Amino acid sequence: MKKILKLCAVACAAVVSITAWAQPSYVTTSGNGAAGVTNYFAAQPLYQARIVGAIAQSDKAGSFIQLSSGSTACTVTNPISCSTNSGGTIFMVNATNGLTVGDILVLQTANGTNAAGVAVGNATGVIAALATNNVTLASGGFNCTMAAGDEVFKMGTASKFPLGASLQNYQGDALFVGAKGRPIRIVIDGTSACTNISTTARYE
Repeated sequence: MKKILKLCAVACAAVVSITAWAQPSYVTTSGNGAAGVTNYFAAQPLYQARIVGAIAQSDKAGSFIQLSSGSTACTVTNPISCSTNSGGTIFMVNATNGLTVGDILVLQTANGTNAAGVAVGNATGVIAALATNNVTLASGGFNCTMAAGDEVFKMGTASKFPLGASLQNYQGDALFVGAKGRPIRIVIDGTSACTNISTTARYE
């Protein structure tokens, strides 16, 4: 009987531990810009992020809240060109399979920590040319410091939510769902003033 009770106690402890680990976490991001503002939700290796709220404002009649998720992932093996003026214009990755000229890439570095506890520092670049394990970005590159081991994600086609020259408030259980272990990019466009007042993602 004692053995059975001990086994039950161990099993209950394991269930409590798993439940605690599996609790969802919420992360909110915001930002201001003139002709545009871009924010990111970091890739979490074991989690999937879904957008549950987006509040934004723009002064452009045809503006949108644009949400995209990462797909192909590559690891930076050698940041060939990383000056303060053209950081990450040319760099080497472990493989360029799945990448094509014109792809939008998001860089995730280990230079900071977001609210969900994962190292992150994001920037965006567009592929201008590809060679064997070499990626060349359009002028300006990522314009930030890169290091071997950083991750680069190819971004998919954006889903668009109408914004216009107004304030919009979108709320729901899954306005947009990102791929597991991939970042989400939020872009809001304007003419001279646009604001990502609050975009919230749920990681689980």
